Amino acid sequence: MDKKDNKELALEAAIEFTKSWNSASNTVAMKTTDFVDTLNLIYDAICKLDER
Repeated sequence: MDKKDNKELALEAAIEFTKSWNSASNTVAMKTTDFVDTLNLIYDAICKLDER
């Protein structure tokens, strides 16, 4: 199995977060702009882990 890059990791995490968010009973479906914001936040966080 090849090592995933930060973009792949961020996308997978954002997708799982979105699925969890959308399945919660007390939330409305995530808008596309919210998904992009979430993806960027997750990507930034993953990149910061590489700096350590």
